[in-house]
Amino acid sequence: MTNEQMPKVARRAAAGLLLCASVMVCPPAVALNLVGDLLRVPLDYPTIGAAIEAAESGDEIRVSWQDGGYNERLTVNSRQIRSLKIVGERDAERPVITASDSLHGVIELINYANLPFEFVLENLAIDGGEGARYGVKLFNSRAPNRDEVYNTITIRDCTISHAGYGIEIGERSGTYGCTGQWGAADRTKLGHGRSQIEISGCVVYENLRDGMNLYRIGGELVNCLVINNGDEGCHTTDARDLLIRHNVFDMNPSNNLHLQLCDRGVVRNNLFARSQLTPLGRWGFGVLVGGSFSDDPALVENNLMISNAGSGVRVQATEVRIDSLTCYPVAGKAEIRNNLIYANGWAYSDSAGMNYQVHLERRDLPGMRMLCEYNLFRHYTQLVWGIPLDDSNLRGAEPAYVDEPDTTEYQDVSTLDGAWEVIDGYELRWESPAVDAGDPLYVYRDSGGLSKGTSRNDMGLFGGPWARWPFLQTGGHTWKSGLAEPAGEESGPIADPR
Repeated sequence: MTNEQMPKVARRAAAGLLLCASVMVCPPAVALNLVGDLLRVPLDYPTIGAAIEAAESGDEIRVSWQDGGYNERLTVNSRQIRSLKIVGERDAERPVITASDSLHGVIELINYANLPFEFVLENLAIDGGEGARYGVKLFNSRAPNRDEVYNTITIRDCTISHAGYGIEIGERSGTYGCTGQWGAADRTKLGHGRSQIEISGCVVYENLRDGMNLYRIGGELVNCLVINNGDEGCHTTDARDLLIRHNVFDMNPSNNLHLQLCDRGVVRNNLFARSQLTPLGRWGFGVLVGGSFSDDPALVENNLMISNAGSGVRVQATEVRIDSLTCYPVAGKAEIRNNLIYANGWAYSDSAGMNYQVHLERRDLPGMRMLCEYNLFRHYTQLVWGIPLDDSNLRGAEPAYVDEPDTTEYQDVSTLDGAWEVIDGYELRWESPAVDAGDPLYVYRDSGGLSKGTSRNDMGLFGGPWARWPFLQTGGHTWKSGLAEPAGEESGPIADPR
């Protein structure tokens, strides 16, 4: 008897047995993989909330587009449902879910019990209606084992906009340090349940505060557009094994990306542009690396940092607060390699490093470490604060793009296609000094896409082992510059050495 022929009651029983087995003998990180039913909205249920009430673990709720969208606030509690998908039909526009409750989120996931919990959100538009506190929010609590993964959260091909915070996974951990300044981490919140995430193909834009807050997570943030949010584009605290790749971060005032206490973070082939000054007078950084509990540095490779008010990259310590009288600093560590970094730090004229392209803070603190090599700086001065700059870096070099975009073109971009139409102008011309100028080690060699050279890494967005962007439509090089391909150059993709 096939699964489709099995009566629903029998399949529910099988799912229940599997669920019990996963609780008793499997670690929470193991996928539940429950067998479920398809619940269609509005064909079978008039609202998504009604479908959630009828759902059981393992079910998929399939949502069709309708005029006016779905005006409802959704809650999924792990005590009732341990595994659920909410997916928009792909044969029409994305279904829109809207709620504007200032105390709650449009979609709230509750796992205070720290049970094994899986949730998938796909092909939907989540709109906070200028009033909802969150677009998507996971609530959890202190966990019995701080290293186990309790939540598996997948958000694919969604737009999240017009909420206070676009996506927030886990409990906020920020606090005032012993010096009275904001920006410390509360140690009591660092024991909350850990989550594994995949956020891919999403557009997170025009949220009142942060685009994303990701606490105690690991996984991937890939192929997303994070733009025009009111404070930070993406903030992470106590992340582990986090990959951030092929994203466009633009016009997020406080910081485009903030890695706070991130262990083994990798930031590759992203654009970080135009982080500005906030209304509170804070500076905006392209990438801010703040502290790490491990000895492994954050890897910041093959990115473009341009026109951020503060430094393109800043590496700093993070203060961890135990109580009102006890705090300790955690040193920051980063390797900055194969990037294009210029036109940052324009908001400052001081000599404390904030107007430099790359800034290492607190050199006196044991463990502070930054390696800066094989990067291109468009000018000769105000390049790196805190460490000497070796000759592997190009200074005073023009990147020589195919069609360098006007940054004002970003202002009205709200789709991945729109973002691509802008950023593909950052493709390097064959005569660019950044072609084949990155790290010569084989592991950094280009893998095709819009990369140009054949022997080593091309600096910037379209170089390195991950040069081929997921939503890049062309199969090889493009030639809209009108340049002929140099004789003897290979035009096909190079195998990824990893």
